[in-house]
Amino acid sequence: MKKIVASQNIQAFVDGQKVDLDRYDFEEQSALSTKDVSVVIDFENEEITGDCIAYGGWFELSVDKCLEYIQSIEKPIRNFDDILEKCLA
Repeated sequence: MKKIVASQNIQAFVDGQKVDLDRYDFEEQSALSTKDVSVVIDFENEEITGDCIAYGGWFELSVDKCLEYIQSIEKPIRNFDDILEKCLA
């Protein structure tokens, strides 16, 4: 089962560059394992990225896998439909 364990909005300047992100942290549990997943909506670069810690390793998620997790968000921090459309194109 996938569940959101945390979400945050990050708007700042880092080393002179604007950062404008929404981050969603998920936990997915099965009978044998737990996955920790982070999906980031980048409003500045208009992209969606994600990574996963599972089975003793770390790996990046494909956009398709990120979209699977995004579908479980009931109340997003902000609307990101335009970025979703761009990623699906």
